[in-house]
Amino acid sequence: MDEEQSRLRRKYKNEIVRKMRASGTFRQEHQFVIGMLADMFADYDAMVAACEREDGHLVMGTFASGSDREDAADVFLATLEDMKWPQG
Repeated sequence: MDEEQSRLRRKYKNEIVRKMRASGTFRQEHQFVIGMLADMFADYDAMVAACEREDGHLVMGTFASGSDREDAADVFLATLEDMKWPQG
């Protein structure tokens, strides 16, 4: 994990804890899951930055076709985006 990734992880972890405390749902035993969620959000930001550098064509792995690869990436990014910025 590079310095930028660590900074993002701390930022997201602090934000998640702050929001959980404000809603009265924070418990110390949640730290492991909070860390995992913060990592996901930091990974999402890194992936978006990489896609922007590659003009949206950064997808790795083995897929049956190019459209399957694009669909998988779209679903993954949309899921993380929904988790990061829920509607309502």
